[in-house]
Amino acid sequence: MKIQKEIRNKLRLLTHPLVTKMIKNEKEILIDAIRTLKDLGYHLDNYQAFSMSRSGQKIVAMTKEDIWCMVPFTLASIFVLLLVTYLPFITTFLF
Repeated sequence: MKIQKEIRNKLRLLTHPLVTKMIKNEKEILIDAIRTLKDLGYHLDNYQAFSMSRSGQKIVAMTKEDIWCMVPFTLASIFVLLLVTYLPFITTFLF
């Protein structure tokens, strides 16, 4: 928690930092993690799961069955996530 507070204070983030972890086996998924298809009953895009994690501070676990995105977790999706996340921060300093 101390590191999280330091990151938020130094970067002045509007939401909580997001951590992603790639796993090899489904047994590595935490017990309290939300599985979108299994627990919620519907698919989500990566962006929706990221938003759910950031705004609600929930742990979301997604496997290939849960993802509804045509390009699952590519560099393009990571770039868009970073752009959307840091664009308000960047524009504050530019203008």
